Amino acid sequence: MTEVSTKKQRNLLLALLFLGWSIGNFDRYVINYAIVFMGEDLGLSATATGLVLSSFFLGYAIMQIPGGMLADRFNPRFVMIATIFTLSLFTTMTAVAWSVTSLIIIRFLFGLGEGSFFPTASKFITVSFPEQERSKALSVVLSSAGIMSIITALAAGVLLESFGWRILFVCAGVVGLLLAFIYLKLLKIAPVTPSASAAKTASPKQKVPMKRLLKNPLLWKLFSAYFMLYFVNWGLSSWMPTYLKTVRELDMATIGVLHIIPGIATIIGIYISGFLQDRLKVEQSKWTAIGFILVSAVLLFLMYGAPSVALFFTYQTLIALLLTFVFVLMPSIVLKKAAPEDAGFVAGFVNTGGQLAGFVAPTAIGIVIDQSNGSYMTTFALMAGCAVLGAVAFGTMSFKNSDASRGPSEIEHEVMT
Repeated sequence: MTEVSTKKQRNLLLALLFLGWSIGNFDRYVINYAIVFMGEDLGLSATATGLVLSSFFLGYAIMQIPGGMLADRFNPRFVMIATIFTLSLFTTMTAVAWSVTSLIIIRFLFGLGEGSFFPTASKFITVSFPEQERSKALSVVLSSAGIMSIITALAAGVLLESFGWRILFVCAGVVGLLLAFIYLKLLKIAPVTPSASAAKTASPKQKVPMKRLLKNPLLWKLFSAYFMLYFVNWGLSSWMPTYLKTVRELDMATIGVLHIIPGIATIIGIYISGFLQDRLKVEQSKWTAIGFILVSAVLLFLMYGAPSVALFFTYQTLIALLLTFVFVLMPSIVLKKAAPEDAGFVAGFVNTGGQLAGFVAPTAIGIVIDQSNGSYMTTFALMAGCAVLGAVAFGTMSFKNSDASRGPSEIEHEVMT
């Protein structure tokens, strides 16, 4: 196979993974707007709203490790096709929810359906791209988050008010089912073609037993960082539309337009981060990330006290730009440090931390708001505290000759840090 044909395969693979992640991101973002209308139809309290938003992430988190194991053991192509089909099916079924309980169950099942996507996508990138190109490839896939946040912000308010939340979820589900059919026809692995010198010196790696992987301190530190920092991410994305509508008294159309600004910052940050991280040593990226996280914690306090909406969104945009570097770095560490044979499991394990945060954050914040009589001060303080703890988790990591798929005997310095 020529280098040109291999590059074309990689580009097609990236385009398909980008589209798949876009479908998942659209649903996760649009419900943060739709929940306002769902709450009116179904009579949701702040706590119930938090449970609905969290239920997806519980299912998603539960499926991270099994999804990664499936991608490692079986053909990741089939795992990905099944994932897109299942998540699209339950997106459609969201439209038929008739009560709080039914909505929570459907969203939980939707999370289970989508849970295999990220570890399987990580598997595809690890086995299809050379190490020096993986951060850039990952940034392309992750950029769908920023792009879909803009599209959702622009379209959600108009579509929800024009057609209602039920029709919107039906349409999103149908688009996903069409993509599953496209995956069936086009999705393939683009294997890395090693150079002649690399082929001579390379030795095959054996799959590391799961128990040995779980004894690796780096995995648990990444897991902790994922949880703390994604608590901030999901806290902001799930509750800011409600906060802006109830406290700042903005209408949904205005909220949607203003959220374009952080979305653009996210897209720019993702591409810059992927470019830089393929050129920086991981240790250098780590200290850069710690600085960005601590600045973001300060900005969270400033957001709450912002005297104007313009200043509020300025702070939120800066947080989006800074934390994007961190959100690209965490999975990049896995893609570069994990052996291809274990990439699915390792990606699924550490990403479980982020998705557990997605389950905990909306519910915890909803409870805090109810207990604070509608005040959001404690909410912003909670997110700032989680950011600081995420910086601490990063500070304990060391990457000198480390490998995320090795056991502790091979990276003894990790045990000491």
